[in-house]
Amino acid sequence: MPLTFDQITAITNELYLPKFPQLFADMNLLQKRCHAKGSKPQGGEQIKQHVFYQQNKGGFYSEYDTFDISAEEQITAAFWSWRFLEIPITLSRSDVLRNAGPPAVKSLMDAKMKGAAIRASQLLAQGFFGTGNDSTVAINSIDNMVDDGTTLQASATFGGISKTDNSWWAGNTHTGAGAATSYALMSIAEAKVVDGNIRPTIWEMHPETFSAYMRENQPDQRYMKQDEMDAGFRTASFNGRTVVADRYVPDGADAANRIYGLNEDFIDLVTHSDENMRLEPFAKPVDQAVIVGHIMWAGNLTSSDPSRHVAIHNFENTT
Repeated sequence: MPLTFDQITAITNELYLPKFPQLFADMNLLQKRCHAKGSKPQGGEQIKQHVFYQQNKGGFYSEYDTFDISAEEQITAAFWSWRFLEIPITLSRSDVLRNAGPPAVKSLMDAKMKGAAIRASQLLAQGFFGTGNDSTVAINSIDNMVDDGTTLQASATFGGISKTDNSWWAGNTHTGAGAATSYALMSIAEAKVVDGNIRPTIWEMHPETFSAYMRENQPDQRYMKQDEMDAGFRTASFNGRTVVADRYVPDGADAANRIYGLNEDFIDLVTHSDENMRLEPFAKPVDQAVIVGHIMWAGNLTSSDPSRHVAIHNFENTT
C-alpha cells in the first residue's frame, strides 16, 4: 500500500532533513567551509553584520603630549536583505505506486534528495559568483564584495555602505592586462591585501584557470591536505593556502576571467536558523498527478571587511 503524504513528509524530515544542510554544502568547498562556521541568526528585518572600521585615531606620543580624543564618526554595521531559495521535490503518482513500502520509498527519496542537494549547491554557487541563469535573484556576487567600487561592479555600494565615500570599505582588484595565469600574477594580487599574518585563506578559480595554474607549476606541484583530497575537490596550494577549482567562478573572454583571493575570517554565510533547508510538507496540486515538497533556505553572503579580499581579472587561461 502506498505511503500517505504525511508519511512521506515524516520520513523525509526524520531521515534527510537533519543532514541535508551539510549534504548540499559538502558539494562545494567554499560553501562547505563557509557553512560550517556561518552565523545562524533567528531573524531580524535585515541581516546585520558588524564591520571592522579602520579608524584614524591613535598613534605614538611623547611625554606631555595631548591625546586626540575628539569624536570620530564610525560606521559600525552593514546591512543586507534576506534572500530566499526554494528547491522543489516532485513525486509523480506512478513514483509513489511503484515504490510502495518503506525500503522502496527510502531508495526513491535517496535519489530525490541527492538531486535536490545538487540543485541547492548549484544555486548558491551561482549566487556567490553571479553566474548562471539564477544569479539575478540569488545572493550578492563575490564580484561586489571584492570590488574597489569602480572596476567590476556598476554599483559602488555593498551592504548599504558606499565604497566611494568610505575608502576603507572598498575591496581590491588587480588586472592581469591580458597576461597568462601565473604564480607571479597571484603574488602581486596577494601583496595588495597582506597585513602581517592576514592574507587570503582560499583562492577560487575556474577549472580552466586551475589547469593553466597547474601547468605552470608542474615541476613543483603541491596538493592540499588529505581530507580535502578525500572529499573529491581539485585543490592545489599557493603560498601554503588552498587553491580550488570551482566551475562557477566567471571565465570566458579575458576580461571576464576571475581569480578570487578570499579571507574566510572576514566572510559570513548567514543562514536563518528557522529556514536552514527546511522542508515544506508534501502536498498535491489540484491539476497534476504529483505531490510536491519544497526545501526552503533564507540567508545571504556578507563580509565584515571587503578590503581583506582581492580579485584578479582580465587575464588569459594559458601559460
